[in-house]
Amino acid sequence: MLSYPKFGFNRPQIDEFIALIVENAAMVEPDFTLDIVSADPSDNRILECAAAGGCRYIVTGDTHLLKLGTLQDIQILAPDTFFALYPADPS
Repeated sequence: MLSYPKFGFNRPQIDEFIALIVENAAMVEPDFTLDIVSADPSDNRILECAAAGGCRYIVTGDTHLLKLGTLQDIQILAPDTFFALYPADPS
């Protein structure tokens, strides 16, 4: 997905981003299932992982997820909204 032309990432940028995710990610295996997004059931796996992992945010461009707005205490935000609210720390 990161190689989609709409993102405009080159191969080194994609590799760097994936390395950053791997370094900071926590692997979770939810022991429950959710059936919230009927229009795209695979989106429910994202919700399950976020809930099982204790996430505070889901940052996505997926319209089905964005329509939810929240799940439990998890805010679902578009990338531009997230970065406007929580700008990157320049240090």
